Amino acid sequence: MTSEPPIPPSSPNSSSISPTMQTYDVIIWDWNGTLLDDSWLCLEVMNDTLRKRDMPELSKQRYCEIFGFPVIDYYRRAGFTFEEESFEVVGTEFIDGYEARRHESSLRHEAMLTLQAIQAAEITQCILSAYRQSTLHQLTEHYGVRAFCDHVVGLSNHYAAGKVDEGKDLITKLGIDPDRILMIGDTAHDSHVAEELGIHAMLIPGGNQTTEVLQATGRVILNDLADLRARIGC
Repeated sequence: MTSEPPIPPSSPNSSSISPTMQTYDVIIWDWNGTLLDDSWLCLEVMNDTLRKRDMPELSKQRYCEIFGFPVIDYYRRAGFTFEEESFEVVGTEFIDGYEARRHESSLRHEAMLTLQAIQAAEITQCILSAYRQSTLHQLTEHYGVRAFCDHVVGLSNHYAAGKVDEGKDLITKLGIDPDRILMIGDTAHDSHVAEELGIHAMLIPGGNQTTEVLQATGRVILNDLADLRARIGC
């Protein structure tokens, strides 16, 4: 269901065989669905967009099965053909609807506790997101997350094609051995990004994709953020 092929467990960069208590120097967080619990809002706004066009709405299960990157492919799986209106028009309508309600979401359970514990362990934290850079900075400030992060990296537009290039720039800025860097995300795209960057990854369900989609990547699947703290010794 995702736009990237599953990463086999035998891949040299796969974290499926990572030690239970491996130590990392850097944690790179995804934002939407990982730290910010907003998948419910994404679903509501998408269903508003579909309803306006008399198109079938998505259930939560269906949404989590078809969501992926680039998001234009997710829109196609949701039923858009882009024959009568462009992806830019539909995508902008979704973003406008989301932005009007962006403060309705809250952080994932134990997100703040986890950020504090990782900071206390003197592990560098960053955010790498497919969200628009300017809004990402505003939201991370609003939710009190910005102060924990050395770098907050988003995209220059809101069409969410992916974040590999931005991730490569971030890795260069960090100047840390990639084997000492862990990415935490809620989608198979986060696994794909980590593979491209040569870093480790763990995925957390309860965001924008089903557990089955995440398991297909071969990555470590976290139970929750408390599980993450236990795995990295925080």
